[in-house]
Amino acid sequence: MKIGKWLFRIRVVNAEGKVRGLLKFFIRTLLNVIEANPLMFGGGLAGIVELISKKRQRICDMLAKTYVVKREDVDKITPPEKSANAEPSFVDVVRSIKEPELT
Repeated sequence: MKIGKWLFRIRVVNAEGKVRGLLKFFIRTLLNVIEANPLMFGGGLAGIVELISKKRQRICDMLAKTYVVKREDVDKITPPEKSANAEPSFVDVVRSIKEPELT
């Protein structure tokens, strides 16, 4: 875990709300290096993409299919059992958000 994630109490999870796998870790890490490149305005472009994307994801999260959430919300988005009165799961919410298709 990076210091920033620890300080801000956030976690990176997959679409099911579980800890990301090793492949997703490498995808995000490689793209983080590219996104933080000084020639790309030190991450400014990634920040703009995050602000305009419906799911509030950076480029690395879109390609790795990961989400950054508050650590205390991880249990809320992955309830152990889904009852009839339960709020929509994280997976249902993520799937309900439609991204525009790139053509």
